[in-house]
Amino acid sequence: MKIEKINENQLRIILTSADLAEYEIHLSQLDINAEKLHRLFRGMMELALSEHDFIVENTPLMVEASSLSPDSVMLIITKVPASQETAALHIPYQLKDKKGASQKTRKPENEDGISIFSFDTIDEAAGASDRICRRFHGLSSLFKMEDRYFLFIHNKVPEYVSSADLESVLAEYGQKHISTSVTQYYLYEHGEQVIKHNAVQALSQYIRA
Repeated sequence: MKIEKINENQLRIILTSADLAEYEIHLSQLDINAEKLHRLFRGMMELALSEHDFIVENTPLMVEASSLSPDSVMLIITKVPASQETAALHIPYQLKDKKGASQKTRKPENEDGISIFSFDTIDEAAGASDRICRRFHGLSSLFKMEDRYFLFIHNKVPEYVSSADLESVLAEYGQKHISTSVTQYYLYEHGEQVIKHNAVQALSQYIRA
């Protein structure tokens, strides 16, 4: 378990499958086993208090989760004003059982126009990019982290093509993640930037070469 203090109100926590196993949790259980989740959360907050003096007593919290690999997950924990509801834990990716069958999870969160998908190979990222290239108008970057390729796109002209239409194509090739600036910044900080600008166009040219 790795805990980083982003600021006085926010933590970043990286959990591996080994960390979860200590609490008898598998990734596929994160959305359904409240008792085990509460034990895990208490353990994380006790560690955050001892390591970073991060106090959460009587403080509403928002928790966002996004997959980094099949064996690890990133949590962003944010203190929110007491007047707001504490957000539910989001699991923004499809989980697979031993036979590779997908299990349904909650729909990932988005900021306006932002979509983040990961792919097993650069060819998958390129194939998806080629499918949307002619309709997509916006910003795009490609990152590599833990042997997966992460495509970030910001759809600047939703009137021309909706983000939902773009994501329906991308989902045929990869896995969607919580698509917010928090996830984007994490990729910038911890990932290898493979294509800085116009990644969709560059990947489309790559697959056609």
